Amino acid sequence: MDRAHQLIDGKRQCFRDMLRLGCRFISPSQHVAEAFNSVYGAGRCRIINNGIDLATEAILAELSPAPQIADKPRIAIVAHDLRYDGKTDQRLVHDMMALGEKIELHTFGKFSPFTGQNVVNHGFETDKRKLMSALNEMDALVFSSRVDNYPLILCEALSIGVPVIATHSEAAQEVLAKSGGQTFAATDVLRLAQRRKPEIAQAVFGATLDAFRMRSRVAYSGQQMLEEYVSFYQNL
Repeated sequence: MDRAHQLIDGKRQCFRDMLRLGCRFISPSQHVAEAFNSVYGAGRCRIINNGIDLATEAILAELSPAPQIADKPRIAIVAHDLRYDGKTDQRLVHDMMALGEKIELHTFGKFSPFTGQNVVNHGFETDKRKLMSALNEMDALVFSSRVDNYPLILCEALSIGVPVIATHSEAAQEVLAKSGGQTFAATDVLRLAQRRKPEIAQAVFGATLDAFRMRSRVAYSGQQMLEEYVSFYQNL
């Protein structure tokens, strides 16, 4: 039996005890907050979306839009452990690999199981500046996680003007909606991954690349998140 399922009753009792003590709860994502409130009562959990921390924002501000040099789309896949299907849809990645010379896949993460003529494995990059610089040169980031709540990597990629092509999930839908984006079925992801950055921005966000970039920089600002937290604590 799933161990997490066995722990549910104990964890729920712990939350009830904390609520009786007057604890307040915050979730970065609406769907998690709604699930929490459906169990413990309306208004028990407040939503404050994740934003980019100020140190990372300083790094992002230094990045200029990268010129289009490669002769084919460069698509990024980012995950801590690339073997885990819950974070990275293995079948989707293999389908992209099967596109051959039509695209160039770049993976960032540990234990990549993906090898091929059109695959470049960068490994797990701990230096945020190097990771963001590498992503800045991509045409898009493909996101296929089914287990994330409000993935910060999406906020960071979008803030530097890298379009995100995401499969359907509540987390991806919530993040992308802040900058006017949408999610797609796997078959549409394959189609979009063969386009260049301006075309992807138009298809996913309904905007020019420059307009999408400016909109995203504001939408995922760490300053906005900070102001919401300050307001929350001031009203306790």
